[in-house]
Amino acid sequence: MINHSVSGKNKEDHIHQVLTDGGFHVQREVTCVSPLFRQKLKQRKIDMKINYGKMVVYLESDGKVHGTLETPTQSTLKRNADFELGNLPYIIINHESIIELRKIMNLGHITTEKLTEFIVTYRMWEEYSKHLAKIEAGEIV
Repeated sequence: MINHSVSGKNKEDHIHQVLTDGGFHVQREVTCVSPLFRQKLKQRKIDMKINYGKMVVYLESDGKVHGTLETPTQSTLKRNADFELGNLPYIIINHESIIELRKIMNLGHITTEKLTEFIVTYRMWEEYSKHLAKIEAGEIV
């Protein structure tokens, strides 16, 4: 039996719910294929694909096995490099880094879940603002 509090599925469920409540369309465990990926099969299973209007952003929900934002594991670096090579818009929600941020900022009065909600929501609206700027600049038709 899988312990979802360790595997991260409960955290992904939480992120999914927060984004859905914010009006975003969320798909889970999406397979993305690109000839630019370094994987043998040129595909990656991505935690979430988020749509808002014509904007598409991919989200990875990282736990302990991925390291932190400051010190990602080698496999996490390879995954992120594939996002860059494939020119895919993505955000990373690293739960270990959120826990550390909470400690560093002395936010003991705010739960890790509430801080995660804030960061996820803020990052998605930030991506949407960048999407609008690309439309304005003529990069997206």
